[in-house]
Amino acid sequence: MNNQTKRKNVELCLKLYSMFEKCLKDNYAIADYISSVSPSYTDINLMLDYFWGYKAILREVNIHQLNSGKIEANLQDIKKENSYFSKPLETMPPIVVKDNQIEDGNHRYRVCKRKNVKTILIYDVINIENE
Repeated sequence: MNNQTKRKNVELCLKLYSMFEKCLKDNYAIADYISSVSPSYTDINLMLDYFWGYKAILREVNIHQLNSGKIEANLQDIKKENSYFSKPLETMPPIVVKDNQIEDGNHRYRVCKRKNVKTILIYDVINIENE
């Protein structure tokens, strides 16, 4: 990757970074964010329970640090993935990650890997008490 491409990637990440909340302050904010960006049905009550005691911080990370989500929540949908692939990267919201494992955004993650994206914006889910 040449310097001009690296510079464009950095500029893109900075532009995206400014478009999103820096912190999702609690389980309600995390559940609301996921339901707002997911084109599929999301069970709000399940998410509220799952993310109880957590918040999420917006970060830029190396894509190779991340692991695909749990297999039962990571069913590949080629049609959905191709839909994301045809969109510009600027339109992809950050994925939700807990302990380097993707909780929401596996299709976006795979598309970014296919497009050879090196860094990606994530909401890093952390325990509120462990600050």
